[in-house]
Amino acid sequence: MGAGDDDAATAAQQLKLMAAHYVRRHPAPREPGTIRSTGGPTFPPLPIDPGIVDHMRASVTEVAAYVESNVPDASPAPADDRVYAWMRANTRQLDPRRQLTGEAIVFRQRLEHALAMGETEVVHRFLKRQSCPDCGCWASLVWQNPVTRAVCINRRCVNQDGRAHSYELGFLAHRHIRARAKTAAARHAT
Repeated sequence: MGAGDDDAATAAQQLKLMAAHYVRRHPAPREPGTIRSTGGPTFPPLPIDPGIVDHMRASVTEVAAYVESNVPDASPAPADDRVYAWMRANTRQLDPRRQLTGEAIVFRQRLEHALAMGETEVVHRFLKRQSCPDCGCWASLVWQNPVTRAVCINRRCVNQDGRAHSYELGFLAHRHIRARAKTAAARHAT
């Protein structure tokens, strides 16, 4: 089992955990109440966080779109955590460049799933093992949740406007997967 398989298994496990964790375990109240300040009706809370549902749906849709664009005759995609195993099974015959694109999607989603569940330490650990793409400093990238980007904290690493360089998670994930593939290829060559 390779690193890509591990990433897919982790992403699937996180998606399954999100589905289970964010479903409320207690019944909602039967009757809507009223809001004191406006007097308008209130309704019971949704049994699941709609932001998480949208995130999960978007993740499955992205993986399915990737597979369908590269393997048009693939079987229909599952609409749950099994989508990652389905992706691995349907894309094994692709050329290495297109496989890396799929692995980068899965790795980025794995980090996004962690963020969606509030586990920012997973992303912080990943960033601490990455060098800044612009200045090359190690352990200088930090996650900025409000802007949903990694920012280099090296005070000399700024753009022409004087702002710190920042990077999307997708860019860093793709860069990480490419580096991991080069390391694996070098290991197999010796």
